[in-house]
Amino acid sequence: MARGLGLAILAITAAGLLQLIASQTTHIVGDGLGWLVPPGGPIAYQIWADTQTFTVGDILVFKFSDENQDVARVTKEAFKSCNSTNPISLKSNSPANFTLDSIGEYYFIGTKEDHCTFGQKLAINVTEYPGPTPSPAPRGPASYAVGDKLGWFVPPGGPLFYAAWAYDKTFEVGDNLGMKS
Repeated sequence: MARGLGLAILAITAAGLLQLIASQTTHIVGDGLGWLVPPGGPIAYQIWADTQTFTVGDILVFKFSDENQDVARVTKEAFKSCNSTNPISLKSNSPANFTLDSIGEYYFIGTKEDHCTFGQKLAINVTEYPGPTPSPAPRGPASYAVGDKLGWFVPPGGPLFYAAWAYDKTFEVGDNLGMKS
């Protein structure tokens, strides 16, 4: 009996680890830009981070030229002032990987010369793994008056009028479309 319970616990643990590994995302910082002093300043990395979702277990990969770049994980205060005196972690060889192992804010800067001051800095927020997205609750049939108050007619804009009318609507099987002329 104890052996069976032990195997069951092992199986559940293994399934949990597989889920964590399967949910892990590798983020190449800056995508094609890589990790360098960005043209236009820090907005490049801000925009990149805004397009990503970071969850516990994900990996950040910083790609850069070893002789001219590095990456340091720093505190929020050090990030704001571009102070690299006491980094949490400093990596000088590319690719530099950082595993996001807890929920919260992470801050990274380039420590060479004035690289951070010129925008080589990244701030991200890591959230808990959200798990599978639940399916939306089914809704009942909806009724639409085609063309709203204008009704059904041949408009000056032709089919573009109705394409614009339908643009922000989601139609499902069973919905009612009323054609008022």
